[in-house]
This record gives sequence, structure tokens and C-alpha cells, in this order.
Amino acid sequence: MKNCILFLIGLFLFASCEEEPVPLLDIEVPPGTKTVLIEDFTGVRCANCPRGARAIDNFKAINNVENKRVISVAVYTRTFDQPYPESDFNFFSEEGQELQDYIDVLIGKPAASFNRHLNDFNERFYLVPDSWQDPVSEELARPSEVNVSLEMEYDSTSRRITGQFNMVPVIDIDETLNYTILIAESHIIDPQLDGPGIGLVMDYEHNHVLRDILTQPSGNPLGNGNRFVTGEVYTQPFSFTIPPEDGWWVAENCEIIAFVHLADGSERRVLQAISKDVVEQE
Repeated sequence: MKNCILFLIGLFLFASCEEEPVPLLDIEVPPGTKTVLIEDFTGVRCANCPRGARAIDNFKAINNVENKRVISVAVYTRTFDQPYPESDFNFFSEEGQELQDYIDVLIGKPAASFNRHLNDFNERFYLVPDSWQDPVSEELARPSEVNVSLEMEYDSTSRRITGQFNMVPVIDIDETLNYTILIAESHIIDPQLDGPGIGLVMDYEHNHVLRDILTQPSGNPLGNGNRFVTGEVYTQPFSFTIPPEDGWWVAENCEIIAFVHLADGSERRVLQAISKDVVEQE
């Protein structure tokens, strides 16, 4: 009997050492309208990429008046990615490269994917910023298949984010779904090549830059199968500790972006996305 008690105590202590995200209570997933997630693949030596970033800013100015219907992340991958001698930061990340490779084959920059929906050429990337308005409008006009919410708490002392991502189907879904959670950062000042007549901008402001992916780049499985029932809540806890601030990793400039997407075979389509600042803005 004594040995059994000691074994149970030891098992309890071992379990107590495992760091687990603490689920938040009072799950509430309010009804919402369709969002469009723009995954913007870019590079500091890409002269046309700032034009793409400005187009995305324009979409947000038009559509994000009442809530965030246009969400974006800037992903710096190979090609035009080498920092300048004057650069303080290297925006390239292996996770971002894996994300790009998962979505589709990239043949140029700037390249943007809009909810990973296929275009007329059976590709998920649009290369010319002047053509980006149509896919944004098309995605925003689609009916929502799911509603999502994002609950977070941030401890400024430990710099730890604890939260949960919630999804409620609006219709029954008989598909395998993944969820992806990432952290992005804005207001990073560093050199960037801009278009004709502008050249290298030393104090360019890089926004919504992918900093890390908390899940697998291809996403983690949501739920326990491929059947998602209307009205049921599917919850996924997560946590992340922001590294020490060193010119970047400024908590006040960071946001969590979470989205749910199809995962069967070659399907990648994003059903719904949400973004929330790590530090609430007043």
C-alpha cells in the first residue's frame, strides 16, 4: 500500500512538471462575417513588394472600419530575401519557407494568397498587386462556414501568452480540418527596396511580419476526426513566450493570427481567420 501511495505521489509530481496551456473559461464564439486571410510573400530586395503591401493596407482601410475582415501576414522567404549591409534584421524564417512550400509553388514576388483559394490558373498565388482587389472582394462575399474566436491573456512579466482558439461550424462539415496559429509583428524599421524612382528606403516600416508559427506550418489537426457538427464548439489551447526584446519582439507591436483550413489531400482553403493584438490597444 505504501509503495502504491509513493507511486501515485511521484506520478502527480511528474505530471505537475509538464507545462500545459491553461484553458480559459467562458467560451463565447459570436456570429461573424467572412474574413479574408492574405498571406503576402515578400522580400527586402523585391522592388515591387512595397506596392503589394500598400494595396493590402488599402483593402484594410476600406473593409476594417468596424471589425477586422481583412487580415494579413508578411512572409519573407527565399528570393529577394538577403538583408542589406545596413540591415539590422533578417526577416527570413525556415517556418515561413515551409509555409510557402505547403501552400503552393511560388514563381515570383510579390505573391499573395487570398484564403488559399485557387485562381483561374489553378494556383493559389496572385502575382500582380493591381489584380488583388477582385479576390479580396470575392472572398469577403462568400458565406461563412464557421465562426471563430480568440481568447488570450498576456503576462508582461513573464512575457507569456496563454489562450485558446475556438471554432463553431455554421454548417455540418465532413472534411478534415487543421488550425494554424502564428505571431506577427509590426512597426519594424529596416531597409527595403522600393519601386522605380524611390530605390532603397532606409527607414521603411515593415508590418505584420511573420515572427513564428506556434503550430506546424501546415497546421495541426482540429478535433478528433473529419466530422464537425453545426453549433458545437471546438477548442484548441495554446501558449507562447515572447523572446526578450532586442530591437524587435516588442510585445505591443505583436499580434496573434489564428485560422482554420481544409487539410484533405491538396485542399488548403482557409475557412475563417481572426487576429488579436497581444497587448490590447487603448
